[in-house]
Amino acid sequence: GSGKTDTIVEMVRQALQAWGPEARVLVCAPSNGAADVLALRLLAAGVQELVRLHAHSRHTREVLGRGALDVVSNRSRNGFH
Repeated sequence: GSGKTDTIVEMVRQALQAWGPEARVLVCAPSNGAADVLALRLLAAGVQELVRLHAHSRHTREVLGRGALDVVSNRSRNGFH
């Protein structure tokens, strides 16, 4: 309720806009749930590329749902896990 996620999403969005298309930003969260929420909100805010790293024990469908599975799956084939 204090706006932490909104602030992080806006900071990332502005950083990517200011630094250009080759910019990379690392965002960390204290739990899987928090990381999922951040990833979904970043996608909703227009972030074009996103890599959501997660434990091998989690099934990909559990991570972000259908909306971002293509991004996660495509990156996995290119060496990200």
